[in-house]
Amino acid sequence: MVTLFMTVGTGVGDDQVERMRNLAHGLAHGIRHHRAVHLVFFGSAQSQPMLEFIQECYMHEYGSDLPASTWVELRNIDSFTDCFEQITEEIRKRGDEEIRIDYTSGTKTMTMSAAIASMLHQKPLTVVNGKRGKNGLVTLGTENVSEQSLYLAYNIILRDTAMAEFNAYRFDSAIATLKKLVADEEQHDLLDIAGAYRLWDRFDHAGANALFDRISDRRFSENKGFLNQLNRSTDPKFKYKMLLADLLNNAARRIDEGKYDDATARLYRAAELITQIRLLEYGIDDMNTSIRLEKIKGKVDSPFYAQCEVKADPEGRLRIGIREKFRLLDALGWTRAMKIYTAIEDDLKKRNGSILAHGITPVSEEDAKKLYEKVHRFTLDSCDQQDIVSMLRRSTFVKL
Repeated sequence: MVTLFMTVGTGVGDDQVERMRNLAHGLAHGIRHHRAVHLVFFGSAQSQPMLEFIQECYMHEYGSDLPASTWVELRNIDSFTDCFEQITEEIRKRGDEEIRIDYTSGTKTMTMSAAIASMLHQKPLTVVNGKRGKNGLVTLGTENVSEQSLYLAYNIILRDTAMAEFNAYRFDSAIATLKKLVADEEQHDLLDIAGAYRLWDRFDHAGANALFDRISDRRFSENKGFLNQLNRSTDPKFKYKMLLADLLNNAARRIDEGKYDDATARLYRAAELITQIRLLEYGIDDMNTSIRLEKIKGKVDSPFYAQCEVKADPEGRLRIGIREKFRLLDALGWTRAMKIYTAIEDDLKKRNGSILAHGITPVSEEDAKKLYEKVHRFTLDSCDQQDIVSMLRRSTFVKL
């Protein structure tokens, strides 16, 4: 059931009664065309008498009274702010009603406000037109209702909004906005792009890679190449370094968003990943969260090995946290291990006190940025710097 919004002016011409009757005929035709069950008229005190002419014309032409109606007197017919606010307020009040907007008559400001409200709220916009006669009035009997398509302008607003959401890493919001595009040839491609980065941002590298395979836009070549290489890599050390670069960039995005606890959690994992990459140099793959005693036997001194034996489970598996991994690396011969851990120990404790870890104290912007700088520097110092710099660049999300 249709609710028809209609701006109402007073027509043009010298004879007030004639111009009102002529205009009323066109508006009555529009009302009949829409089969509206409720009418909402917008106008000034000067245009309110038009309702009598519309009623008279409607009865004469169609043999019945007008549907139920509401009159909204505009505060200032030459103020866009007032007209737009009052029209928008009526749209919002009516929730899910099927609203159509007719802007056949009224001041330029009134009709402009109605058109913009139609575009922003995605309500069909119509106008009664036909053969023009004296004073530019539509000649009686030639009236025709035309729907005005504003989707091109609406799409520009939607695309700009979606791009801003994408660049702010709000990928779910960007996808929701892109789905509202009307008859846009690039919609599917844009949805694939936003969908790929949404999955990547959640570390679903395989899912993101599958979507990137459908994207041919050269702007995404480096990102696409990075993901493809990450998914295909069979070299644990190289793959872990790629994951480390990805973690650092993910943490940087969380800092940009002001999500400092999230960023710190990722930086904690990145610091641990540094130890796991270094352990590979000693033939120890810790990615499955356990270290076999036989892998370290003979590589560390007897007192340290004895300490490890005490901590191992009956099957000889050693499960240790980040501090113990740095201690193990020190025992294995990486002389910088404990220096690095000492430099970030206090920062990691703040992470443990975070509400996303074991405490209730939020991480500050200053602390998150300080930890990022340290982990970033230690990443360059601890891994192959040339590789890491390239990986960081290739895994930095493209901005649209």
